[in-house]
Amino acid sequence: MQRQYNRPYRRPTSVNRPRPRGYRRRRGRLRIGRLVILILIFAAIVVGIVLGIMFLAKSGIFGAAAPDRVSVVLPSAQPSSSAGDLAVAAVDATQPAAFGLQTEIQQNGETLTGFNRAYPISFPAGSAYTPLSGVSAFRGNNYRDAAQFGGMENAPTKLDELWSVDIGLASPEIQPLMIRWDADMRQVMNLYDNKKSKEDLTEVIVPGADGKLYFLDLSDGQNTRDPLELGFTAGGTPALDPRGYPLLYVGAGGDGTGACYMNVYSLIDGQLLYRCGAEQKDAFAYRSTYQRFGASPLVAAEADTLIWPGENGIVYTIRLNTDFDRAAGTVSVSPDEPVKYRYTSDQYADDAQANGQASRIYGFKSSPAAWKNYLFLTDNGGLLQCLDLNTMSPVYVQDTGGIPDASPLFEQAGDSASLYTASYDASGMSHIRKLNALSGETVWQKDSTGSIQSSPALGSGSLEGMVFFNVAGTESGELAAYDSATGDILWQHTLPRPGASSPAAVYAADGSGSILQCDGGGQLFLVDGKTGEAKASLALNGDTQGSPAVFGNTAVLQSGEKLFGILLS
Repeated sequence: MQRQYNRPYRRPTSVNRPRPRGYRRRRGRLRIGRLVILILIFAAIVVGIVLGIMFLAKSGIFGAAAPDRVSVVLPSAQPSSSAGDLAVAAVDATQPAAFGLQTEIQQNGETLTGFNRAYPISFPAGSAYTPLSGVSAFRGNNYRDAAQFGGMENAPTKLDELWSVDIGLASPEIQPLMIRWDADMRQVMNLYDNKKSKEDLTEVIVPGADGKLYFLDLSDGQNTRDPLELGFTAGGTPALDPRGYPLLYVGAGGDGTGACYMNVYSLIDGQLLYRCGAEQKDAFAYRSTYQRFGASPLVAAEADTLIWPGENGIVYTIRLNTDFDRAAGTVSVSPDEPVKYRYTSDQYADDAQANGQASRIYGFKSSPAAWKNYLFLTDNGGLLQCLDLNTMSPVYVQDTGGIPDASPLFEQAGDSASLYTASYDASGMSHIRKLNALSGETVWQKDSTGSIQSSPALGSGSLEGMVFFNVAGTESGELAAYDSATGDILWQHTLPRPGASSPAAVYAADGSGSILQCDGGGQLFLVDGKTGEAKASLALNGDTQGSPAVFGNTAVLQSGEKLFGILLS
């Protein structure tokens, strides 16, 4: 009998089992799906690694600085100094007649025998010059005492390059402007969309050597809008309208022998709204062979008046008749004819005629300071004039002893007002003075070997009672701190190369102050303001003559053909 076995069931092999319809197609799809999943997993890993690196970089592990480290600590509000009943009047030695000064006023081509401004000018204290957050003019305001805005949480001990941008060689008088626009202003301007939506956007505005005006993001140096085609090289630091209006004032430079104009631009669309000047020469100017606008102008807000000294020896005052509609996003100006002021004396001559008897040359290169209705300005011939802007007549005159490239620095403290000036002469001597701003009398004077082509910085906080000057020698420079009351030298810090860069004071939240100073060879120093001891340095390289502006913990300075963003930490 044959034995029966119970064999287990075996699934037919693929050779023997028929395949269902569409099998290969479905199997191919499964393989593609698995491949896609693997690719997505790999991509997620790569993205995670990249984001991790970015996070570490922002934390400072892989880099010196990251954009989100740009910050500003606002100081506690301080009441502005009251001008009270302080009176300005010349003494015998500072009478304009003591210098043989003769002046004239012109409007609409007609010489005026007397003048009283229909819309009187009265400047506020420097701290109240503008509500804008930032540095809106050369040295910030009408006192020329604020190259910085805000401060830092802690006193800085380190300098790091945040970014750099090539803008070509620009005028040595250039200082960047730095402004944090509010939300509604950003929306009406021709900013790039990603910059319009950036809540903490701080815009850097600086002219280049190529006839363009550049707009950059302080945090990364990237363009915030298209450059503005000026068609000329700026003569000095532009100025923003202190009322917060989207207006920018840019003076033409060049070699001073061709067409030269004052220009007003809209920052809404970049359009030129107004131009004033001459193709060859203003017929009212005594100086015939040179004209340019290197001074950073001022705007008297309540009087709606632009004040702009020129290197042709004329002070221009122009009522703008500004119309700014914030809701509609429009701005315009309809200026009156300028009211012009000129001066002369037996000591002055045109460039080609200057000699021992008439050795002074006309023109205003440095930026003026202003207080109440008074304009304080130094001319290329070495005289400082206090000009009453409401009558356009000089109140007093003082001799600075040389060429005053430095802008005058104004200080008011209680019932006193002071001016700090600096000049240098042909013999190689520099002259630093403190003047009584109410009379023009000299309070103290310090002379030293070298030249001074930069403007001074006044200390506050822990640096109260100190004033700082950069003196350029033949082979090296010197940053010096002076006692503002006596003129005594408190400390001196040697700079490797002489230069024209102005010092800038920077402050921590506790009021402790440091000085930022660059030499002529691109070496930037952070110096303890109380002792003069170097805390940090950074090599920018290139010839450095421009001055820094500081917003919070970030400085901007041109060196060589590049503009640098520098983090203070």
